[in-house]
Amino acid sequence: MQHRGSSPWRTTAVVVGVASFAAFVLWLTLRIAGGDVDTNDKLASVISMYVAVVGFPVAMIALVVTARQGRRAEPAAEVNSGLDAIADMLALSVRGQWEDEERIRRVHDPFPLPVRWVNADEQLVDHWQNIHGSTEPVLLDGCGDQIADVFDSVPSRRLVVLGKAGAGKTILTSRFVLTQLARRRSAADGPVPMIFSLGSWDPTSSSLRSWLVGRLLADYPALAATDATGATTAALLLTTGRVMPVLDGFDEIPERLRGSAITEINAALNRTDRLLLTSRPEEYASAVESGDVLTAAAVVELADLDFADLAHYLPLTTRRSGASTKWHAVLRRLRDRTDGVAADALASTLSNPLMVALARSSFSDTRADPQELLELLPPHAEVSVAEYQQEIENHLFAGFVPAVYSSAPNIGKVERWLRFLAHHVDEVGGYDLAWWRLVSAVPRLVRGVVAGLVIAVPASWVVASMALLGDWKPEVRALW
Repeated sequence: MQHRGSSPWRTTAVVVGVASFAAFVLWLTLRIAGGDVDTNDKLASVISMYVAVVGFPVAMIALVVTARQGRRAEPAAEVNSGLDAIADMLALSVRGQWEDEERIRRVHDPFPLPVRWVNADEQLVDHWQNIHGSTEPVLLDGCGDQIADVFDSVPSRRLVVLGKAGAGKTILTSRFVLTQLARRRSAADGPVPMIFSLGSWDPTSSSLRSWLVGRLLADYPALAATDATGATTAALLLTTGRVMPVLDGFDEIPERLRGSAITEINAALNRTDRLLLTSRPEEYASAVESGDVLTAAAVVELADLDFADLAHYLPLTTRRSGASTKWHAVLRRLRDRTDGVAADALASTLSNPLMVALARSSFSDTRADPQELLELLPPHAEVSVAEYQQEIENHLFAGFVPAVYSSAPNIGKVERWLRFLAHHVDEVGGYDLAWWRLVSAVPRLVRGVVAGLVIAVPASWVVASMALLGDWKPEVRALW
């Protein structure tokens, strides 16, 4: 096989170049030897000028080529070491962020709710051969921090977690991230799991990978540094598998785009890419029906809390009064079902972790008595379980802000601002509150007046200064 560097044309060019240079040197020597001193001096000056003119750009080109070759020749070990160090710093930042989030949500006070899951409907799962090379399904049932073990037990390292609104998906993803980071810290290996909210992604306008890079750059501007090829550090971390996407809130993507979203995710994934995705069950099932399953991904679905979970958790969230707490009376009434529709409705409401968290804020941390949840309507009111459940949920939502801001000096102002933010999010669409979009909540007339003043006031000051301080003729001053 002939190498590209030994082509006949290249050999011929080298021979011709060397012969031409030798002929030029011979001619120059004879010319100088046969001329007088003045002629030789002029000839040398002209030749020196041409050599300088040609040599300068050649030297600059050689310098640039050498620099680029030096960049390309940078040892791969140094590049990998640099990316590893950046990934370690990123892991520390992510860990701090989600530890703070769990502290705010009081996840560990007194302990995390026992979120459980089971295998989802087989229609939502890819072929098991694609997941682990066999037709036999894998049992993935688990609870709490076991989500990291379940994820690692899936050979493809791809998992979809389904759960209805308030079922505990957000808490589960934060526990997954922190557990994986703890293992990474002890083993000094593995990607950095990072949670990305999918609500702002439009799969028809940008690929998953470019959107992920954009989100990384928005949250961590330091990752915008580029290498010799122009690739950002954020892109390199994703490309080399040092960042693992945890895609939260698939159901927040508009319905018409969900099928395209799954198709785009599948197209963006390499064979070894890891992924965890969360969604509400109905929205994910609809997307699968209109598009495709997530390639090589196992699927689990979160289960409801049961009475044993409530009996173990709620009494420990408040202070004792003698041998019992304020929750014991409610739990007895739920167990005995002495309140008919009200008891059924409350049991169904508290099977949702979000509602348990709201109930805890409204009653465990205040002087309010949770038995009022069983007495929201008259005893003989003709309502269904679903209608009474809606009354309980409305009551819990209404009591959340006053309970959380009970120590605030002006609760009315807090409620006003929260109402304003909620209206703004509803107006712009989606679920995320982005500070840079708050300007759209200001009336256009107000924005116009403020912008006009910002321009007009400095301009008027300049004009007035010129008129007052300048030595002008009367007619020119009048013009100012």
